[in-house]
Amino acid sequence: MSGISETDNCQDGKKGDNSALESPHSNILMKGEITPADLMKNLNVLLERMHTGVDMIKAGVCERLARRYSSSYEPDAAALMASAVGNELFFERASDAGGYNFAVNNVKAIEDELARIQADEKIREAVTNALWVLVDCSELMGHDALVSSLQHIQRSKEMGILLQSDKIKTAESFLEFAKAFYESKSD
Repeated sequence: MSGISETDNCQDGKKGDNSALESPHSNILMKGEITPADLMKNLNVLLERMHTGVDMIKAGVCERLARRYSSSYEPDAAALMASAVGNELFFERASDAGGYNFAVNNVKAIEDELARIQADEKIREAVTNALWVLVDCSELMGHDALVSSLQHIQRSKEMGILLQSDKIKTAESFLEFAKAFYESKSD
């Protein structure tokens, strides 16, 4: 997955668009006619849907942060800071040279903004859920992906971002949560 760019338009999860919540293969499961090929298709659809939910959360986080930073930074710098902080939260790199250069030249400011997120329960809850979904998806993708995802969980704990919870979201409840988080766009 590529990092978040300040030019991303965050169009996933439009209001009224429930495509991320629907499975074109659900009728197969209802009939009980599952072949190995159907199972693989369903698995791929599930992975795509979960990644769509994670992308909605990333977009929602970046939009909230960009609004928040608009009072402290010039408009372009606010978008770059939101992207840089979002990339750090999801352990990604900027997808363009401008974002990468901004991140390299503003390490301390990005760390300061990350520390402030520790007080934002909504963003922390969204990031926590997204990171755990990525762990679940990576279990299906192999050992290296799983190890990397678990390292992200550990680093997120160390940053004071990850929330502790005994509640595990189902695929459907995660997608509903991600869509609601994206659509709410409130701090």
